[in-house]
Amino acid sequence: MTIRQPLHHTRPGFPLTPRPWAVTTEAGSVRTTHQLEATTAASAIQGALELAGTGAVLVACLRGGEWA
Repeated sequence: MTIRQPLHHTRPGFPLTPRPWAVTTEAGSVRTTHQLEATTAASAIQGALELAGTGAVLVACLRGGEWA
């Protein structure tokens, strides 16, 4: 049996809170690490790629505090 809750009741952890991310991109031969605040890795990656410009590719994405 699944317990249903009205939409106005929130669960712990929701809504998501922004966390620090270190996203490394490469455009040509230039690598740049962008320090961002985002709720998910996907959002952080998207933001970093937009900041890096056309032709940039993802090299790494780490949540703040993680080891490379």
